[in-house]
Amino acid sequence: MINTRLLKERVALEKCWSSKTAHPSTKLDLHSNVSKGQCFVTSMYLFNLFNNSNQKNFLITIHRGHVENLEGMHLVNDHCWLEIETDLHDNIIIDMTADQSNNIEIKVILGFRNVMPINFNIKYITNKIYAEKDLLMLDISTKNRFLYLLSSRNKINIFTKSQ
Repeated sequence: MINTRLLKERVALEKCWSSKTAHPSTKLDLHSNVSKGQCFVTSMYLFNLFNNSNQKNFLITIHRGHVENLEGMHLVNDHCWLEIETDLHDNIIIDMTADQSNNIEIKVILGFRNVMPINFNIKYITNKIYAEKDLLMLDISTKNRFLYLLSSRNKINIFTKSQ
């Protein structure tokens, strides 16, 4: 059920992503995946979405690092994703832009960190963790990209009354 919601959210976000929301260092061209350069701003969007409904029951953070296969080859470099700390001694990873490189075809990855190698043949390697206090200190350019995505996303309703 939550994966269906995330997939619908991904479809809506695809309509919002643009050069205005992409990381400034991202070089977009006609052959780029639509999610290229959108990982941090999308993780910020998810952080905001989950944090507003979380009631502070779980620690939610944005992780920055890379994704590699089981042989250690980098599949996605300089990448960001959301992690939710659980009582199960394992974090839940939500990666809404997993397909931004051509090495991963899955658009949305959702699962426990410890079973990623089993379920997806990949590992998420964290180099930096952003907690809520860190996000408040971000530069104005990053905040503007997030606000642009948020305002664009708020104009799209992905749910109908029948759902």
